Amino acid sequence: MLTKEELEAIKERCEKATEGPWHTAVSSRFPHEDCIMFENKEVAEAYEYYDAEFIANARQDIPKLIAEIEALCPIGDLDIVSSLRSENDYLSHIVDVRDAEIDLLQSEISALRQTIRQREARG
Repeated sequence: MLTKEELEAIKERCEKATEGPWHTAVSSRFPHEDCIMFENKEVAEAYEYYDAEFIANARQDIPKLIAEIEALCPIGDLDIVSSLRSENDYLSHIVDVRDAEIDLLQSEISALRQTIRQREARG
């Protein structure tokens, strides 16, 4: 579960990062490596193309994901959602325990019914 503090920290990192959009290119310093670019400036380097693609797209993707999270669950509600999920987990556990107890009691009832039928049959 993402906490309010974690989401705020992610937002802060996004806001401090070099503006976007970023894209990938071949590094000017290391021709066998890819880099992440903003306009004509290298922002970072990556040894693998797919890492560079991931990093470059993260600059655009993460703010979109944050906006979607906030639209679905306003940041002030994250603590409430976390609390409700914890309560739901606890209650689910209680239900599981009670279901097991009910199963045991139903087995005992069946055994008692069978005993009663046997005694009635003997007369």
